[in-house]
Amino acid sequence: MFNINNYEIIRKDRTNQVGGGLAFCIKRNLQFKKLNLIDRYKEKIETLGLKLNYKDKWLYILLIYNPCNNIETKELEHYIEQLGNPKLIIGDFNSHHPHWNPRINLKLANRTGKNIFELINQKNLILLTPPGQTTKIDPRNGKETTIDLIIGTPNLSHLEINSGPNLTSDHLPIIIKDNIKPITNQKKEKKWIFKEERWKDYKKDLKAKDVTTIKSIEELTDLLRTTGQTYFKFNNENRIDKPNKPWWNNKCKEIIKKRNKAYNKWKKKPNKENQIEYKTLLAKAKQIIDKEKKESWEKFCTSLSFTTPPKTIWNFIKKMNGKTSKMDYPIIINNQPISDQLKKTEIFSKEYQKLVNNNPKKTPN
Repeated sequence: MFNINNYEIIRKDRTNQVGGGLAFCIKRNLQFKKLNLIDRYKEKIETLGLKLNYKDKWLYILLIYNPCNNIETKELEHYIEQLGNPKLIIGDFNSHHPHWNPRINLKLANRTGKNIFELINQKNLILLTPPGQTTKIDPRNGKETTIDLIIGTPNLSHLEINSGPNLTSDHLPIIIKDNIKPITNQKKEKKWIFKEERWKDYKKDLKAKDVTTIKSIEELTDLLRTTGQTYFKFNNENRIDKPNKPWWNNKCKEIIKKRNKAYNKWKKKPNKENQIEYKTLLAKAKQIIDKEKKESWEKFCTSLSFTTPPKTIWNFIKKMNGKTSKMDYPIIINNQPISDQLKKTEIFSKEYQKLVNNNPKKTPN
């Protein structure tokens, strides 16, 4: 079973052959729902869809893989019309057209390419993939092409589409960035340092406060915070939450640098000599990284004892994977996702107030 820590896997495997298929890997703090598409043309085109919480609205995403068939406009329309707005259509269409690949002329456009171009114009969609952006490199001759496309509704025109670094596949990863709300490293929130002997005084002070005049969540939060500061202190650590891989060292850094240099050399001059050099360093990089991972893990294991806290072990395992996670669970109200912290707090307080009003004798102390 294919698994990635802290991610949900939504997959659609091929039933008639080994390999291939489609999959979404969604971080567990993101709200999503799988779409049950009517799969009328599954013999010609592979599809998988979901809707994802994007700025407290559903973003509909359709994955498509065309195994080199001639896809008609009506077949694409069948799936796209099952999506709401805004929408993204992402996939390897195996389509050729100068609209996204200026390296070719219209005579070399294939049938699928012409139909996709027609669909974009008819359905008020836009091509988000920059024309000429390399998405695939032929491993035999280094020829660059654009066959992985991202199509969307006009209200997603602010998204920036880039090809990522080579990850040893003939297809390059495609990175989608939101320029309106860029993703940055999150600062860890300051934590309270609670002391049991001061907790009773804190509760006693709160009970003496007049809460009848409080009319908003902000006022309640401010009361709890200011009262708490009298009895407790903050942890003053305020560091950026970045992954720290314990196995990463100068050996790994140098071999990756050499591998990438060889790849760029082969990409610029795709001859047999450069190809062999790149593939040799590709294999060597994997060998060195696997060795460093193993040695780092063995060194950590020898340091363990019966008194080692479980937290230390789990933290090391997360670091081995280079992952830190800040979980944030959205909720759904009236079929709309809510991820804003203040809105969630207000919803919670209203629901809690209903419980208190319905059960006055069970009001907690």
